[in-house]
Amino acid sequence: MLRIYDTGTGRLEPVAAPGSRVVRMFVCGPPPHRSAHLGDLRTLLLADLVVRVADRQGLRVVSCTSVADVGHHGEAAAGPSEPSEAAGPAGAAEHDEPTAAAEPTEAAEHAEPAEHAEAAERFDDALRRDALAMNIRAPERSLRESEHADAVIELVARLISAGRARPTGDGGVVSGPHRLWTPSPGGWDSPWGPGAPGPDAWCPALALRLLGERHDLHVSGAGRHGDAVAALSAPAVRHLRGGRLDVETASLGEITATGLDPLAVRLALMERHHREDVRLTEDDLRASARTLTRWRRRVAEWAESPSRPIDTAHATAIREALDDDLDTPSALRLLRDLETDESVAPGSRFETFLHLDHVLGLDLSIDIGKVPVLPAGAGELLDARERALAGGDWAAVDRLREELAGLGVEVADTPEGQTWAL
Repeated sequence: MLRIYDTGTGRLEPVAAPGSRVVRMFVCGPPPHRSAHLGDLRTLLLADLVVRVADRQGLRVVSCTSVADVGHHGEAAAGPSEPSEAAGPAGAAEHDEPTAAAEPTEAAEHAEPAEHAEAAERFDDALRRDALAMNIRAPERSLRESEHADAVIELVARLISAGRARPTGDGGVVSGPHRLWTPSPGGWDSPWGPGAPGPDAWCPALALRLLGERHDLHVSGAGRHGDAVAALSAPAVRHLRGGRLDVETASLGEITATGLDPLAVRLALMERHHREDVRLTEDDLRASARTLTRWRRRVAEWAESPSRPIDTAHATAIREALDDDLDTPSALRLLRDLETDESVAPGSRFETFLHLDHVLGLDLSIDIGKVPVLPAGAGELLDARERALAGGDWAAVDRLREELAGLGVEVADTPEGQTWAL
């Protein structure tokens, strides 16, 4: 059974209730900015891994999310505001506290609701496209915040009745440090006066509306908002939170414009544990791209061998790693061990890689049947290495091997001569 580290209890907890085969999961939707930040996508990837691992175990995941089309900037910003032109806070796919980079302009503070809704629609479309490119499955249902302020009013009223929230006397409502309702003359009508939901109230309220009185799992990125969700949700809810992500290039579109496969970004994110605060560099992305290319080529080569059963030892160890708080780094290390384990038949490695790719989502079978094509410049380097071998220039032989490896070409020396593989 999949268990995740619950930030509410500080323990590993099963994602499904005892005896249940259904997991009801809510994913905090990111606030809109100019383009989807990789931190937003990291949180969606985390939810996608929950779905994939749970599905392998025969669990049905009902996944829902929110579309943040209402502004949340500042203490008194009850109305809508234009999404920030910044790439977004480094790592949180949720309503984090605004950073200096994410502050709206003065004009944006007074944007019309229709303008904000259009900008939020563009951001949501872009986020969905980026998620699709990374093989991230979309949640089944979503609600737009602008259409469901009444859900927040209902939740806040219940919390006040239960003694878990209190009016502030100026038309607002708080629960401890968390803002649930913010007064504003132009906001929605409520029992406490006109205003708008505080940024901490949306996700618990929409989760309640979408999934009912009890849901199993709440997924969010880094930031204080996750603490608010834990404080306002039912005790049975598990809270799965990702770490912060710092990147040199924040936009998936900018990364893929350089020719990098978006699934190399998926792999690079899975190389780190989801709870880890990560700095992702261009070198990290290029290394993941080389690994992805090599694995696809290996799978294509193994496909030509006689089929063999899945290697139970490696497959079981990898499944156990994923069941243990989605430990993708350990799972990928075990996959690398399998790649180089010559005691396992090629046909068995083929079947095992494809079996596990249902969870990893890396499209490892994509090169099967394709004729390998050398990267630009690799042919000349191979010819130069052949000449160096013939002349006994071993320093050049080693140097050219490293240059070819940088292009994703692996060279082997056999009694019949030099061979290569991508």
